[in-house]
Amino acid sequence: MYCKFQNQNSIVIDVSTLSAGIYLVKIKNRGRLEMKKLVIQ
Repeated sequence: MYCKFQNQNSIVIDVSTLSAGIYLVKIKNRGRLEMKKLVIQ
């Protein structure tokens, strides 16, 4: 998986190598932890 910082507010993550499915993405920002659902078809 490839991850690239665009600027202070965004990141680009290459998910082209992941299989189709539902993934949970854990995001930590300024001490806050969030879980987001990522669906790849």
